[in-house]
Amino acid sequence: MSYPTACAGGLNLDWIVARAMQIMAGGKIAAPSSPSVVAAVVNTAPARTGWSYWEPTGALARRVQAALKGKGRYAGPVDGVFGEFTRRGVQQTLAFSGEFKGLIDGLIQGGGCLGIQTYAKRFGDYTGPLDSAPRTASWTGLALGLERP
Repeated sequence: MSYPTACAGGLNLDWIVARAMQIMAGGKIAAPSSPSVVAAVVNTAPARTGWSYWEPTGALARRVQAALKGKGRYAGPVDGVFGEFTRRGVQQTLAFSGEFKGLIDGLIQGGGCLGIQTYAKRFGDYTGPLDSAPRTASWTGLALGLERP
């Protein structure tokens, strides 16, 4: 399976999603001014009932992307920018392992957050809680699980 690397007409889906999150938060988080601040907007989105969402940045994001690419679930650049297609790769991984039964749509929500932690516990030596709030240890466990043969 492959995904296009850009939207027709030059639409920036990451910016659009971040802007929608800003609107849904009632303006409580800053509106994204450019694609370079999308990660900051996503990472500071207010917690929702029953789950919270945090995406890795920098070296950990690149590690997840490289591991997804190695499994054939991500075709984009290993650049540390956690966009729609990286999230789709995570969803594909979780669906393949039985940890996720939702749509592969690039929007990780409560079930996907719990799936990240469950996958990390099963395959990546994660010892933290299964509380639907993935943080650094959860994503590190996901990366480790993906890196294993």
